[in-house]
Amino acid sequence: MLQTQFKIDFFRSNNNENLSLALIECLSQLNNHLLSYNDYKILKSTLHFQSGGNYSQDIITIRSVLDNNFPNHQIPISIVNQLPLGGGRTCLEVWFVINCGIDITLQHKSKNGNRLTLLEFNGFSCLKVSVYSHDQKLFEDNLKKAFEDLHIILKDEGYEFSDIVRQWNYINDIVIEESNEIGKHQNYQIFNEYRALYYNRSEFKYGYPASTGIGMNNGGIVIEVIAQKGENCLIVPLQNPKQLDAHHYSENVLKGELRERVLSRPMFERGKYCEANGLNLLFVSGTASIIGEDTIHIGDVKGQVHTTIDNINLLISEINLKNHGITKNEKIQILSYVVYIKYASDFEAVQSICKQYYGDTPAVFLLADICRNELLVEIEANYQLRG
Repeated sequence: MLQTQFKIDFFRSNNNENLSLALIECLSQLNNHLLSYNDYKILKSTLHFQSGGNYSQDIITIRSVLDNNFPNHQIPISIVNQLPLGGGRTCLEVWFVINCGIDITLQHKSKNGNRLTLLEFNGFSCLKVSVYSHDQKLFEDNLKKAFEDLHIILKDEGYEFSDIVRQWNYINDIVIEESNEIGKHQNYQIFNEYRALYYNRSEFKYGYPASTGIGMNNGGIVIEVIAQKGENCLIVPLQNPKQLDAHHYSENVLKGELRERVLSRPMFERGKYCEANGLNLLFVSGTASIIGEDTIHIGDVKGQVHTTIDNINLLISEINLKNHGITKNEKIQILSYVVYIKYASDFEAVQSICKQYYGDTPAVFLLADICRNELLVEIEANYQLRG
């Protein structure tokens, strides 16, 4: 009997002129790829693209193409305005569960314009949802709407914020700092304030989610989450012995003077191991060249890439997993990775180093601001323990 497992792949177009045709090309590649699987289900997908300038119209175009061409168009798709580097303006990231058998069921829903997926497997349930807001005048108002939409969906489906195991936060102008009557503020720090506001409604018995907080161009805010629950779940937050937990950062690395009170720390873990009914995933949060809480190799992109990969390798190392009580006989296997690069001119150098470490592992390199001005690169990754 074939083993049920996760697969992650990327489909990209080299068409730089026409967004519709570029997306159709990605979907055609996906359709051809699906022919290699007899039994599969699509858990989630993320479209990274470069807007032509009219973001609202681009969203309408993308949704029209998806509804007409995507084989399972009800599936939640996160639409993120980040330029894929290395050619083309469009890249589609898709997560599959393959060799599902009859025990795994998948249901798609839509609520207030937000699409979600519910996966159930022998008493284990998983929710995937993406929410966004980009049409409010103020970034803070977009945050309010997105978090409230997420709160309502989680509640309606019987989940809490503490059930989230992986979260992606795509933030417009993430490191921009502005001043007004309440003081200086930064979009990333405002995001941290709202995240804390909603997270504090729950008790996080198994640590905060693995998370990525990354910049995008225009588009307000996109929040994408995977939540899970069930009696047979094992959920383990992972710490890196060389990095301070982000939720314990000092105010030295927090930006702004928001609301004249103590600034909220970034509430996420360095990684998260999740297991249920023989299926497992190890999520590595967005990771950068940080030791303790300090950025190192400032101005040196190659040094930052090496340190970032060293941080990931330490996090997923056999000794670190054993220290967290994960003592499996299976070998750890990388499924995919995503690299965010601040300057396009650094792409070739960053890609070359990543290829040395990860070979032909499915990946995408994206142009995006990192959460600190001095950070030049950030990497997230997904792993699986397999026999």
